[in-house]
Amino acid sequence: TTLNVGSGKGTSLQTVIDLCEKITGKTLRIEHMLSQVPMVQDIVLDVSKLEGITGIHSSISMEKGMRMEDERIRRELGIR
Repeated sequence: TTLNVGSGKGTSLQTVIDLCEKITGKTLRIEHMLSQVPMVQDIVLDVSKLEGITGIHSSISMEKGMRMEDERIRRELGIR
């Protein structure tokens, strides 16, 4: 059985980049390149199977989840 983990909502790559910069206080160096392969424009995971099995619905925003993960990584690496 495959279960998708996600919010069930679409988020742009730019939004993820902006959040990373906001949370870490660092500016990411982005290099735009032309792709030789067709690009998928949108991917939104269907999380209904996971929600049906666990009864849990996503209640943490992407920003809060990213902040929590940033804090966990910093704690584990002993950095602030």
